Amino acid sequence: MNNNGFTLIEVICAFSVLMIAAVFLSPLLIEMRLEQKALSEKRNTILTLQNKLHEYTSDPSSAGGNQTENSIEFIFTPHSNYIEGCALWERVDEEKEKECLYAPLQ
Repeated sequence: MNNNGFTLIEVICAFSVLMIAAVFLSPLLIEMRLEQKALSEKRNTILTLQNKLHEYTSDPSSAGGNQTENSIEFIFTPHSNYIEGCALWERVDEEKEKECLYAPLQ
């Protein structure tokens, strides 16, 4: 008799190990993808805040105090020798986030 192949039990065991690994890895991959989207959104928001802060410092009369763009609220608060620019938004996972940048007044 020729015993060169796999038995049905061996195939079922290998398949069950593969399925167990897939069950444990899929939630982690989904969580990583959501976090990747949130980080991308944060990076884009900070870049937009930086551009708006640059506009505000170069010409303070043209920029308003509070602005809303794409459901992101930008708040600019002038202080004695610097300006504070903050962005408030809701992340992909529905958490509130706030980032602030500062620039010297010219």
